Amino acid sequence: MIKTINIKAENLIELSKLTKGELIILSELFKIISLDGDYKNYIILNSTIRKELVDKLHIAAATFNNALTSLSKKGFIIREDTNMYKPNKDLFEFK
Repeated sequence: MIKTINIKAENLIELSKLTKGELIILSELFKIISLDGDYKNYIILNSTIRKELVDKLHIAAATFNNALTSLSKKGFIIREDTNMYKPNKDLFEFK
């Protein structure tokens, strides 16, 4: 479990540019980051996890997918592969 997320002060302005929905989804993604093993610091979004998040947030799958795309384009998360993302290490540090 993540205990601390460090954000550089200059990046707080960038966070303020996100929509409310993007912020909520980003915070949910941070909750499921793998902190050890071969996939350390990865956000793995298989179909089961996606469905759970969509249901939890009471949003459509397309809304969730659009937010992922937007967060990736804005540089907050980096798409490593299909269903695999990483938080931008230049913006966030997890402990």
